[in-house]
Amino acid sequence: MSDWNTTVPEDGSIPWVCVAAGNDIIMPGNPDDDKNIRDAYKEGKLTEKEIRLCANRILKLIRRLS
Repeated sequence: MSDWNTTVPEDGSIPWVCVAAGNDIIMPGNPDDDKNIRDAYKEGKLTEKEIRLCANRILKLIRRLS
């Protein structure tokens, strides 16, 4: 999980690169984060496998805590 505002332009983190690095949850801060991730997927910069790995880790945590 990222810190708040990690991906605001002033901080310099790129949302899709955060996902590719294994960051499962990006805290709110930049309303365009989801578009950046979707565009990276469409452009082939981010794979479905990378997205699914992040989603699966979140789901596993939810199941473990339920």
